[in-house]
Amino acid sequence: MVRKTRPIRFAVLPALILSLFSCDLWNTPDTTEGRATAPKREILVVHSLAETLSSVELAPDGSFLGGTGDIVRLGSVPNGIIDVGYELAVTLSGENRVLFLDRERLFRRAPLDLGTGVNPMQTRAFGPGASVFATTGLFSARVHLRGRDGTVLVPDAEMQTGLSPQAILPLPGSGGGTAGTGTVRLVVANTAYSAGRPADIPFGPATLTVFTLTLSGTAAAPQVSLDSSKLVELEESDHNPETESGLNPVALLDMNTIDPAINEILVIGSGINYGSGGSGADDGTLLVLDRTTLEVKQRIPLGGSPGAAIVMERDDGGLVLLMAGTDGIRSLRSAPGEPAGTNGWDPSTLATEYTATGGLPFLADIVSWGDQVYVADFGNNQVLRFTFNGDVASGAPGNLLDGPLERRNVSDGPVALLVRSD
Repeated sequence: MVRKTRPIRFAVLPALILSLFSCDLWNTPDTTEGRATAPKREILVVHSLAETLSSVELAPDGSFLGGTGDIVRLGSVPNGIIDVGYELAVTLSGENRVLFLDRERLFRRAPLDLGTGVNPMQTRAFGPGASVFATTGLFSARVHLRGRDGTVLVPDAEMQTGLSPQAILPLPGSGGGTAGTGTVRLVVANTAYSAGRPADIPFGPATLTVFTLTLSGTAAAPQVSLDSSKLVELEESDHNPETESGLNPVALLDMNTIDPAINEILVIGSGINYGSGGSGADDGTLLVLDRTTLEVKQRIPLGGSPGAAIVMERDDGGLVLLMAGTDGIRSLRSAPGEPAGTNGWDPSTLATEYTATGGLPFLADIVSWGDQVYVADFGNNQVLRFTFNGDVASGAPGNLLDGPLERRNVSDGPVALLVRSD
């Protein structure tokens, strides 16, 4: 039985087309698109090419039932979705904004405008009532902190990151800052991508920018002050940026949310082939960082150019990291130790669980619900369903996923998934 899951999502496409629609929806949602009722449980699918949101209804056992395609238009280049109370937040890279939808009816609500020249990549919510929204800007090299009403909580100029930031992760400090008031560290992964670099080494040295914030106020009127910021280097000491591409860190996982005894952060580096036509066979690195000091404890070559990951728990209490990328799904088991996961990860258990197919293999996202695992197959415009095999005896490396048990055709470019249930 799978007891814990923690989906961490990342997806990026580089198109940058600006379009505008519906601005002031704060008090009156736009009901021209959406639905009257929501199913009891479903997978919501963000399509970066169709630029719409679809739904795949789930049975009590997690199998696919019916579905509704293209329920609502999202806007230009949507690439991520998160669940925030009674709303869903969708990051729109091509419009420099975060779109909000009613969580059940999917009516469009008032967006957050982030300015110009931002190219937002990923959004996270934290603070009192999850009322503080932090969005990374690939072009702006900033974190944009906004209240739900659009209030700028810290001036953008003060939230400078490294080059081309993407993934972002809030870590609570004293007072449990991600849930309410107190302090929070905001960790940002900088890919250092630059079009000015040689095409075969497009990423410079990877870094983290860490902001320490103090949160106060209420959900209706949150307040944030910036206490400090620092840069953390991620590349090995002998890394040569003149001849080598950087790690391209695209996903951050806080293992402390899986088990409070685990004092680790996982940084997943995708390498140079993520989202391209390359096989990704030699790309991908997992960094295990001390959650307190942010020092690198482990560095494990992965291959497969992973861009999204989740953690599952085996029946014996051990943990499994499942990573989706350009060539399929790979798995890695936690090293022996008690409590599980406190002793890092075992490189000898790295295995391929599923090999992607098609002319442009690219698995863009992976999420879970119970023992069910769902994957966005961008290259084939499908959502795939697997069952996680948590039994150690039968779940040998390379045999931890059963499936795909089902394939559901969806609209163009499924790039991000969210399981919603009542």
